[in-house]
Amino acid sequence: MRRQLIAIAIGACSLALAAVVGAQTNATISDAEITQMEEQGKAAVNTMESRLKDANKDYAEAMKAQDATKMNCISEPLKMLESVVKLAQQSLLELQSASARKSGSGVKDEYVKISVFLSKAETYHGELKGCGGATGGTIDGRPIIEKNISKDVPNTDATEGTTTLSTDAGYVSSASPFFSESDSGS
Repeated sequence: MRRQLIAIAIGACSLALAAVVGAQTNATISDAEITQMEEQGKAAVNTMESRLKDANKDYAEAMKAQDATKMNCISEPLKMLESVVKLAQQSLLELQSASARKSGSGVKDEYVKISVFLSKAETYHGELKGCGGATGGTIDGRPIIEKNISKDVPNTDATEGTTTLSTDAGYVSSASPFFSESDSGS
């Protein structure tokens, strides 16, 4: 919930930033610049969508492996990434609409928002990729044990030859609970 509020605050700040940038530039934007911003905006949104697809794949793999630790780690940044991608997609639609109207300031405002959303999406994707795997168990409680035996270790039975040893020493110490006067040998 806290992260979602932060994402909303970031969205509001990006809107304010876009308004400030738009107010500072009174010069008109050429059609070539509008087209370039539209193409770059589409590319940025496509990048964010591919990051989201990658994150969903990671989450599905964690679910398949029943890795509760990784699922919990991924879930929050995944929600935030989904929110940012939705906001970016909406901004792209607004950018395309402003481009069709040849509104340079509208295109620039939406382009700045998409740039901010791309930055946030990269941050959330980085958090997702930083999530580790299981550290001792899975959902069903069975531990995950990896067995790596060096090829230098001989593959022999360690108890081999011990069955032929005689355990009869002939002398029982007086400190032993099995000591009796008759076994002392004296």
